[in-house]
Amino acid sequence: MYYCKIFFFFERLKKICFSLEDILINFKPSELIIERVFISNNKKSNIELNQVSGAIIFIAISNYLSVFEYNVSKVRKSVFIKGNVSKKYVNYMIRKILNLNFFDLKYDESDALALALAHYYKFNKNKKN
Repeated sequence: MYYCKIFFFFERLKKICFSLEDILINFKPSELIIERVFISNNKKSNIELNQVSGAIIFIAISNYLSVFEYNVSKVRKSVFIKGNVSKKYVNYMIRKILNLNFFDLKYDESDALALALAHYYKFNKNKKN
């Protein structure tokens, strides 16, 4: 039973890695922005999230991408002023800021867009100085 769960985790990890490589080939980004892994009480989840994060970072680095990692609360502070806002609020504000009111964004999608916005804001702030 345990072997089977590990096998399925590695199959999902392989799918993530191959999908990322397809994205890199098709879109040729120069940077990868990743959310710092949240530490929870569930040790198994922490280990798996760190393995996925490590694999993603390895693929990015081996494809010569610059990698930036951001803490969730810092992302939310840079985009929404407060760091402890709900996923629902993030979703609402991202749709407003980016004028995506007619799109039904999932919470993961709005979180990813908030991460991209935080990186954009940081990059432009540093560029002006």
